[in-house]
Amino acid sequence: MAWNKKGVSPLIATLLLIGFAIALGTVVMSWGRSYIEDRAEFVGNPEFSGCANVQLKLITVSGKLQACYDKKQIQFIVENSPDVSIKNLQVQVIGTNGVETLENILKEPLKRAHALKINMNYQNIGTPIKVKLIPIININNIELFCEETSLVIEDALHPCE
Repeated sequence: MAWNKKGVSPLIATLLLIGFAIALGTVVMSWGRSYIEDRAEFVGNPEFSGCANVQLKLITVSGKLQACYDKKQIQFIVENSPDVSIKNLQVQVIGTNGVETLENILKEPLKRAHALKINMNYQNIGTPIKVKLIPIININNIELFCEETSLVIEDALHPCE
């Protein structure tokens, strides 16, 4: 019996190569997508992309951080980073006799790379010992509380002169 040594026709070989290339491309694209999603910090989650750029800090004048208190009011001067406007602040004031949370502290948004002096009233908490400023930003008409980038004022808090 003689074997017929014909090869695969060029048309079938071309179709097989195209099918193999499509299958390989699909596998690589699928693997690449899951790889990027696993490593991308902001994929599908806009709240982190905005909050990561928020940075509040206290202003220093003559080597002294600008955060003080009297019997009814806390005063501080904060500076915003140049990346994101802050729509508002939530402030938690911890005192010797209790805790108070204050919202909607800002009359207008704190623009990028701007500073602002804030006078904030508090009551029935005793002497303030710690203040936590939580920035609230607006991304795609969604208010996001950026607690991970909040500013904590503790050691710099002193009685106003």
